[in-house]
Amino acid sequence: TADRVKVQAKLEYYRSRYFFFKKHRGTLQAGVLRGILLLKLSMSLPLHSLLCMFTFFQDRKARQKLANTWKLFAWHLRFCPEGAGLKQ
Repeated sequence: TADRVKVQAKLEYYRSRYFFFKKHRGTLQAGVLRGILLLKLSMSLPLHSLLCMFTFFQDRKARQKLANTWKLFAWHLRFCPEGAGLKQ
């Protein structure tokens, strides 16, 4: 589905950012970037959850945004495994 491809594309976007930072800025700055983006996702989760609760989970876009954020957050917690993302 389109939403699934959206998450996979976002995973590839994050992966390419980390690769770029590691290559051009070093491992430390790539780690800092990863930490900042993980913090951003962890702050987005409660906000998206509240939005879903306020709409009684009736808003499909809000539910999908929450689900996508959870998938991105879980991917980061698993240390960004290679198997996820767009298929070559």
